[in-house]
Amino acid sequence: MNSIEPEEGLGKLISEESLPKEKWFAISKAIKAVLEYSTFKEAARAIFDISKELTGAKSGYIALLSKDGSENEVLFLDSGGLTCSVDPELPMPIRGLRAESYKTRKAVFYNDFMKSKWVQYLPHGHVTLKNVLFAPLNLEGKTIGIMGLANKEKDFTEHDAVIASALSELAAISLRNNRMVDLLRNSQQQLKVSEEKYRKAYYQSNLYKDIFTHDINNIFQNIQSSINLILMHLKEPNREENLEEFGKLIKDQINRGSTLVNNIRQLSIIDDFKQSLKKVELSKHLNQAIDYVKKSYSREELHIHIPPKIDDIYVIANKFLSNVFENILNNAIRYNDNKIIQITIKVSKIQSDKTKFVKIEFLDNGVGIPEERKKNIFKGLIEKQQKIKGMGIGLLTVSKILATYGGKILIENRIPGDYKQGSNFIVLIPES
Repeated sequence: MNSIEPEEGLGKLISEESLPKEKWFAISKAIKAVLEYSTFKEAARAIFDISKELTGAKSGYIALLSKDGSENEVLFLDSGGLTCSVDPELPMPIRGLRAESYKTRKAVFYNDFMKSKWVQYLPHGHVTLKNVLFAPLNLEGKTIGIMGLANKEKDFTEHDAVIASALSELAAISLRNNRMVDLLRNSQQQLKVSEEKYRKAYYQSNLYKDIFTHDINNIFQNIQSSINLILMHLKEPNREENLEEFGKLIKDQINRGSTLVNNIRQLSIIDDFKQSLKKVELSKHLNQAIDYVKKSYSREELHIHIPPKIDDIYVIANKFLSNVFENILNNAIRYNDNKIIQITIKVSKIQSDKTKFVKIEFLDNGVGIPEERKKNIFKGLIEKQQKIKGMGIGLLTVSKILATYGGKILIENRIPGDYKQGSNFIVLIPES
């Protein structure tokens, strides 16, 4: 076995004054490949081909050391036109002559390989190797890969080893540059994602603050007005019958404030649960929401009609599904001037854009939503960070939760052509 020291590579080759012009030209092509190619595999292939040209080798490969250091992971293999029946997917353990190159971090060669002690490590079906030369890819004091050359017509020489060592050094430099570029690219991408994330968080926090401030001020004003009216009526004994009505108004506003705070809390954590989607039972979450609003509006005469047979319907969602239904029901009750509040829930299945959805409709007899406002109510809600004060936090919460499911919400009139007869909130959720 012959070998050369690691430092007898590129530096020694460049210092040779007698190096023929054609070899200088080939070396310059290899250096250019390091700078020119955007991927390591492309640069390594160009350097390998130049190594074959300069040494006279007919076959070979370049491989990188696996993460656990136990085997070579072949980047590419050139059999030189010879038939090789060895499965290229088989592991290439670090043993034999290439183990010597890894161990010593030196270029090594042997010119009568089929009679050497290392021939025992060749797998069955491997091509005949007249001679071999291994040059390590050394990077920052470690060997991280290897270039193998074989089947030169004549014997390999120490000069061939110097050439191979120099070119493997260039391959290692190319790998380092490629890794640095990948690291920089990944860092830039992560920075961009972080910037977008924090920018969105900043805008959303301002949006939530604006809507919360508007809604909570409105709640406090309503409570203050009711307190003032109660104080006035306490001075007029004949009008005490209205005190219960004002007390009911205050309780409703307190419930509204509680819902508002809960929605703000939900909005702040929804994004953390995007990956926790699973198969959930629709009726369970729908009934939970109905029970909640009935307790919250116990003094209202609520007639909520739900289909009898929906126990076997499942959707892709998470624990926030109940909040979707609660907010829609809250909206239907809050914006309703009728003594008897009617809400009819319909459930069906549809297909849209090759996706199967469960369609849940909430038809109410409330005040309704004018057509123009209906068109724009969700437009730019998150992307443009608009101040949707008239809509409130509730429907913002609904819209954001459904977006994480791959679902959506639509608003139509309960009676086509007449928005004053109430609304139909339509929720689409992917079917499980």
